[in-house]
Amino acid sequence: MINSNKVFTPYHYTSANIDAYLQKYIKEGDSVLDVGTGSGVLSILAKQYGAGRVLATDINDDAIECATENCKEYGIEVRQNYLNFGIDEQFDVVIANLDPNPAMEFLQYVDKSLKDDGIFIITWWSQWDFKDVPLKLNYKILEHTDGFDFNTYVLKRR
Repeated sequence: MINSNKVFTPYHYTSANIDAYLQKYIKEGDSVLDVGTGSGVLSILAKQYGAGRVLATDINDDAIECATENCKEYGIEVRQNYLNFGIDEQFDVVIANLDPNPAMEFLQYVDKSLKDDGIFIITWWSQWDFKDVPLKLNYKILEHTDGFDFNTYVLKRR
């Protein structure tokens, strides 16, 4: 695995939290959208757990270069994209392991990219209250893991 010091490290505990949820929720053949892929590690794990189509996106040039190199042997498409603008397909699972501000913005666009019965896995800065956010968007929290500065949530439509 190639890792650039200019992208989010795949060794951060939020990656491990999302990894655990991917193992639990990915079903054979699921489609996965990874927003803010960084090194591409979560996309690769989704593929290894049985996902079919995986689309990894990021806005950072260094992340695109790093993820493209890491993901090529797995047949994962890597696309430079801000959040999910211009993506017209819907996915079974959407992953967002992002910094706080993009995560806030991304919540507005999840509905467009997530199938009705899909799973949304997101990290959220623990300083910000998250409990009311899913309710406003008509999601329920299936489970979550608290972390030092980020919490990880699994959401599903109500």
